[in-house]
Amino acid sequence: MGQTGSAKEHYDNHLGSLYSWMIGDFKTLVHRQKEEFATAGISERSSAVALDLGAGSGVQTVALSDMGYKVTAIDFNRQLIEELKANTAGRSVHIVEDDLLIGPTLNLSPTLIVCCGDTIAHLPDYNKLNELIAGSYSALADGGKMYLSFRDYSRELKDTDRFIPVKQDETRIFTCFLEFLNDRVRVTDILLHNVAGRWEQKISSYRKLRTTVPMIEDSMQRSGFSIVYRQLGRMNILVGQK
Repeated sequence: MGQTGSAKEHYDNHLGSLYSWMIGDFKTLVHRQKEEFATAGISERSSAVALDLGAGSGVQTVALSDMGYKVTAIDFNRQLIEELKANTAGRSVHIVEDDLLIGPTLNLSPTLIVCCGDTIAHLPDYNKLNELIAGSYSALADGGKMYLSFRDYSRELKDTDRFIPVKQDETRIFTCFLEFLNDRVRVTDILLHNVAGRWEQKISSYRKLRTTVPMIEDSMQRSGFSIVYRQLGRMNILVGQK
């Protein structure tokens, strides 16, 4: 498979340029995210402070802004930061280009901290994951909430099930291949791109933490959170309240 890099290297050299195309129509995703927030008990809050960790191109940031929050959005990829700036122009949004671990240290006393789209699995090890959750609990205002969405990797995919078609159009075909290790999942993203009638292949790999629902729930509860909402499925959602 070749060399496996960090999550940041993977986004900088490969996925950052594909991310917005991969996830789909931005306005549709913002509308859906607002509905998901409402279902999870995240209500509109005029001028309340929210922290979006691993904000990407800004789906959650814009949804929260529409709901009245003053958002600080953090991401480590320069291309996504530029898209985030464009998508939040004219809004009360502060953008920080940094690792998501910086979030709880910013002394904002937010009402809400969100980390969505399996971003929490990009952390380098489980100590950092627990550090982020514990730090978020400490940083939140009393009664504040942490909203996490992530995948459960407890079931190991085998054989051809490890190949996951992600998206394709007339010029691009994007496939993901998963390898299950003891405490990590190695993700290999494979892009076929038609350039001037010739298909070219680009491949990049990185490791994600092998997160599970019980693991994240236990970390939140040990940090002091009360779990006030859970939704289990392809993408799991847990909401903890301080």
